[in-house]
Amino acid sequence: MDEEHKIYFSCQEYLEKIGHPELILLSKIQAVWEEVVGENINKNVFPVKIIEDTLLVSISNPAWDTQVNFFAKDILSKLRKRIDEYGVPPNTAADSRMSEHVKTDQSTFPLRMKTFLKH
Repeated sequence: MDEEHKIYFSCQEYLEKIGHPELILLSKIQAVWEEVVGENINKNVFPVKIIEDTLLVSISNPAWDTQVNFFAKDILSKLRKRIDEYGVPPNTAADSRMSEHVKTDQSTFPLRMKTFLKH
């Protein structure tokens, strides 16, 4: 295991111990985001935080608010399926073992998305 993975898993264990599994789930979502949403959306919309049952995404301009709201359920469904079936892609900040640490059951996976305009 290389240094990057050692540091990642040390941070992951710490976050689990202090009760922040949503940060681990967020990193999984970020790792597969572009693959799920495509390059165009990825350039304009990016997940930044999970608050309770909501994935908060930053948008590049107000026009993306409508797009995100229209496709939110579909995007979340695809994210859940991608993470549940395959974990995260190799050679990202986390490897496939990451999927063992946070289960994406109904109680932990975001049910909705909200946007905010990044400045």
